[in-house]
Amino acid sequence: MKLLTSYLFNILNFFKDTFRYFRDAIAIHLFMVIFLIPVLLRWSRYLVNTSNMKFIAFETILKTWETNPLVLLNLGLCAFLLITAVYFEFFFLLTSMYFIKKKVYLRLHHLLWTTLLEMKKLRAGVFFFFLFYLCLILPFGGLATHMDILSTVKLPAFIMDFIFYNRKVLIIAWLFFYLFCLYVGIRFIFVMPEMILGNKKLRLAIRESLKITKKDFFHLIAQFFLIELSIAGVYFLITFLLIQLQRLVESHFSHWTFQSGILVMIGLQLASILNLALSMVTINYIILDYLEKEKELPNIPKWFLAAASAKMTPSISVFSIVLVTLVSGTFIGIYDANYLKKVKLSTPLLYSHRGVDNKKGVQNTIESLQFIVKEQPDFVEIDVQESKDHQFILVHDENLEKLTGKKENIKDLTIKEIKKMTIYENGQNAKIATLDEYLKAADTLQQKLMIELKIYKNFSTSLIKRFVKKYADEVVAKGHRVHSLSHPAVEEIKRLDARIYTSYIVPFNFIGPPQTSADAYTMEFSTLNSGFIAEAHKFNKQVIAWTINSNAALLRMCSLGVDGVITDSTRKIKNDLSNQQKKLAYSDKLLIYSLGLDLQ
Repeated sequence: MKLLTSYLFNILNFFKDTFRYFRDAIAIHLFMVIFLIPVLLRWSRYLVNTSNMKFIAFETILKTWETNPLVLLNLGLCAFLLITAVYFEFFFLLTSMYFIKKKVYLRLHHLLWTTLLEMKKLRAGVFFFFLFYLCLILPFGGLATHMDILSTVKLPAFIMDFIFYNRKVLIIAWLFFYLFCLYVGIRFIFVMPEMILGNKKLRLAIRESLKITKKDFFHLIAQFFLIELSIAGVYFLITFLLIQLQRLVESHFSHWTFQSGILVMIGLQLASILNLALSMVTINYIILDYLEKEKELPNIPKWFLAAASAKMTPSISVFSIVLVTLVSGTFIGIYDANYLKKVKLSTPLLYSHRGVDNKKGVQNTIESLQFIVKEQPDFVEIDVQESKDHQFILVHDENLEKLTGKKENIKDLTIKEIKKMTIYENGQNAKIATLDEYLKAADTLQQKLMIELKIYKNFSTSLIKRFVKKYADEVVAKGHRVHSLSHPAVEEIKRLDARIYTSYIVPFNFIGPPQTSADAYTMEFSTLNSGFIAEAHKFNKQVIAWTINSNAALLRMCSLGVDGVITDSTRKIKNDLSNQQKKLAYSDKLLIYSLGLDLQ
């Protein structure tokens, strides 16, 4: 009860002291979101697209450094500016809260200049500790989403699937890692303020932070949790009411649905910005409140305000504020209108993942193929790799332990040895099929295939040549397709035979589609957005999303305009597609936006 009373009292004081600073926090955030981040990301994409670097990977970085080091230097500069922008926003909010606690009010341009003035004295220790702390808080999705730059860092769903479904030990390890990050994050939470405001060295700042948090660790966690829960609750309530309002308009005032949709979207954007402002400002307020109680909050040095005042610019006029508001409002309104106009849902092709529907059968086997064709998928996706004696067989993993219990690698076994084995999955068993056998069965059943070439370890040009020489004509004649995680493999296939429909598998979206001669991208769905798809379609390349197993994920993908979906639940997703409307209601489009699932 004492904690709750203290919490409510702090909230009242917080709103009393900080209300006029919200507009400053919002202004900085808008600058980051509308201008800085898009410019830096587009500049990075431009650098990659105009260089010989087809995509960002270790081998391409080394090659680019040898041929065009200026490109890498520019990319490094973009990364540095992004990190510096995060640091600047953190520094600005901390400085704002500092002046609030000291009962000194500075205008936005004064705060900006003061922040820049202090950043000029940035020490390497402060910056590197900030990088460490940034990495430390990334596991906390809730905290990362409070800063738009951090929200671009997403953990792809396939990695989460691996962690939470394939390895029980990793679940425990991830839990301990999460708790460790939480513990260290709280214990070190006062280090940056001590170094920035108190001008203390790293070692002393860590010592002071550990001292403060030792006695109030759980109290701090409780305060942060209550504040975040309260702010999130208000945000989701506002979002829910706005979307329900849009649905009400769609039901009773159908002629005004588009106009109301734009207004509701602006309301959602304002709610999101306020959510950010409240979250970041309150966290900093609590930190400085603790420092003040511990008498660790330094007084404002006389030179500090004097130096800032010497460079103070004239106050911003009302005309300037109105002009900026109109320009920003127009830009946001146009963006919102364009976003809402795209309500037509795509009808993607259906790919059955590994030829199994809802765990009914053994992956990549002829028996499962005979069962899955009854669901009439457009394509059955299979995994192919090469044996020791250069025969192509259907197995997903490099090692057979998961399916046979034997720790044997495919590349170390001959086809004769492989054919003796029995594989087990989902309570059933089957024999490993060769690609020749599977193609013959697919031809008999008139089923098209998506063949994934699994390239483990080092890329082999000879492997691709053997595959193309043996299967190219049949693949083209029967309308089969080929995709791979190996970019060199995809490029080599297109070089040897441009007729083959190929797709490059992209594990996650970084700065947009990489350059490729392939016909499509097979994209992991969790980081896929409308920007990636629009860029791909601009170059006449299709986008196939994997792995889509729920109606919500399917609806999102169709709203983005994907050309195909790979699923483990063929029957369910096919039924969802057949029952799906051709157009997406504005309210559903807004719901997807509000959940942050369609960020450019």
